[in-house]
Amino acid sequence: MAGKTYGLIYMSPIDIRLDIVNLKKQTVIDRVNSVPFVSVGNYQAEMPQIIETLMGFKQLMADYGVADYHFWWHYQTVDPITAGYICDQIKIRTDLDVDLLNLGQVTYLKNSAVLASLKQGDLQLTTDYVYQLTLSPQGIVISEFYRHEFIQSWTISLNLNEFKLISDSMSHSSLNPIEIMIDYTRSKLEYLRKELVHSDLATLIIQDAWILNRHFLAPGEEFKLLSRDELKQCFTDATQQSDQYLMQHYGFEEEQGARFLFGMIVIQRVFHYIAPRETYLTNRSIGHGLVLNEASQAGYLKDNYAEVILTAAKNIAERYQVDLHHANQVHRFAKHLFEQLKKLHRLDKKEELLLEVACYTDDIGTFINQSGHYDHSAYILQANPIIGLSDEENKIIAEISRYHSSESPETGQAHYRHLDNDIQMIVAKLASILRLADALDDSRRQKIDKISLSLKEGELIVTVSSNQNLALERWSFDLKASLFKEVFGMKPVFKQRRVKQA
Repeated sequence: MAGKTYGLIYMSPIDIRLDIVNLKKQTVIDRVNSVPFVSVGNYQAEMPQIIETLMGFKQLMADYGVADYHFWWHYQTVDPITAGYICDQIKIRTDLDVDLLNLGQVTYLKNSAVLASLKQGDLQLTTDYVYQLTLSPQGIVISEFYRHEFIQSWTISLNLNEFKLISDSMSHSSLNPIEIMIDYTRSKLEYLRKELVHSDLATLIIQDAWILNRHFLAPGEEFKLLSRDELKQCFTDATQQSDQYLMQHYGFEEEQGARFLFGMIVIQRVFHYIAPRETYLTNRSIGHGLVLNEASQAGYLKDNYAEVILTAAKNIAERYQVDLHHANQVHRFAKHLFEQLKKLHRLDKKEELLLEVACYTDDIGTFINQSGHYDHSAYILQANPIIGLSDEENKIIAEISRYHSSESPETGQAHYRHLDNDIQMIVAKLASILRLADALDDSRRQKIDKISLSLKEGELIVTVSSNQNLALERWSFDLKASLFKEVFGMKPVFKQRRVKQA
């Protein structure tokens, strides 16, 4: 077992969990949950319990002989500055470093957990479409899969605190707060009615409905098929039964009743829109996603589900009417340049993925205006983070998009100089590669069949195969080559090779 056991610590707004896992087999050896937080998301108030729990986790890992571990925190209920304070307090008192996860990363990890089961055939599905409804006190996410491939996701700003505010505001009113909550939920989700495939063509998987999981799933069971009648009864109970009945029947504490009601109202509305052929509960969630992610990083798993991230980038490109034929061509050339120049740029797979994403997002700003589109692209991306990427990675994507064009501001200007040093170098290297790839299809007509590279006497020779007139591509290439020369100290040279006709 030595060298294969790994500790995964995850702190959410409601508790902390430790999974001791075998990364090679992606199996859980032991799992421990803290007592649920009394104040959801109030980490300062919960700090004594957090520290005590983490010290206990460290001892348990020592007992198992676990030397390698990672600690993640989904911090979205607090601002970044407060998150920094809390991370520092944890580091001082426990000597544990904390990695922050944003909502997009959490969604990606939860999607990966379900996607892995779909691809492995853990469910004998009878539909091509699958919808994953993820519940959390901070909001809900609906993700769509088609034939075991990620299609898209929607994040809906509907959360438990809003329900509590409705309830509190109605305390002295004769109106029924539950009816208001149901109507409010409908108003938040109504725009999805036309987006979701229904009429018996889809399967619905409900994730993170932990009260339902505890009620319906047997120990060790990861999925449970629910009937329409069972779901209908749960909704009826949540909206009509007394708190005392619910606590006794479903086995939760009084303060958790609002969360149960919130979940059932959301489930009922989504169920109504999709009208699924079958509905499953699952306890596969972020813990499973983290195991898959770490197993991939350790080389035990080939599929890291990066296609989810790339698909999300393509979805944004399509939303902002990017020419996908051009983007696909740029992606093909940029990937080839990156792979052939590894000894020159010394970047890894993570940066390659960022370059691939930027191939689809760099031109989204043209939706607003062609003039200065690079700046428009950057702030659209700042407002629309890519699912699965960290805050820093999303910032890198935005900056690559800002500096991808020959019309972009010079990298010596104030904005670029104010970037962190490690981000500056990554942005410069990837933007210089993207500029060359973009130039090779400047006409947007995909004239070039393939490219080959060679390094000779301080020059990067890019030989393109095409029988067409490439005057525009050659001019654009020469114009955009200056950043590459500045960054790598090598002059890119454009050469055309005619293709012999058969």
